[in-house]
Amino acid sequence: MTHSITTPVSHTKPFSEQASLQATSRLSKDDIQQQKRGELTIIVLTEMNFFHFCGLGLEGVANEAWYPYSQGVLFEAVERFLVAAKVAQNVVSIDQPRRNGASIDYRVRFNVFSTDKKRVSVRFPVVIKHFGNDTQCLSVDELTRALSQNYRNKHVSIMWSLPSGITSTVYVSVEADGEICDSYTHHALWFVMEGY
Repeated sequence: MTHSITTPVSHTKPFSEQASLQATSRLSKDDIQQQKRGELTIIVLTEMNFFHFCGLGLEGVANEAWYPYSQGVLFEAVERFLVAAKVAQNVVSIDQPRRNGASIDYRVRFNVFSTDKKRVSVRFPVVIKHFGNDTQCLSVDELTRALSQNYRNKHVSIMWSLPSGITSTVYVSVEADGEICDSYTHHALWFVMEGY
């Protein structure tokens, strides 16, 4: 859901001009593994709890698209919108490079969403199993968030029951930056709900 709010030109114009330079995707230090890392700038109005994407087609017509967030969960809100728009697989970091009056520019780094990822259909609920540190997940968002935030640098199994009662298992490795890969083939994984 987007909301339009009016802000003084002085708050948007300088950032919009910079956005074209900063919103281009770049390869990270993981070039060797062919993993693409993207970067963009968001403008945050902390007093109103809204943020604005600069670039990647999420800025809206005439730069009027502002997205709401709750205090203390900016990271989760930005990640949710980027993942839903199929721009990012997950957000790696949000840094505060500069402040300008009532607005703050943040640099967002993310793993670029790629359609060449191996698609894995799962049936919910699923359980992430890791030596007793298990987590039950009820949705794709919950599963990818739990893996990328709680199981970095770990190898885990993801289990769910098929309609026949047989248990299905996928073995995954979660990289340091939250990227989720098949433990054996090292292909990046993309989870979808069974039937979609």
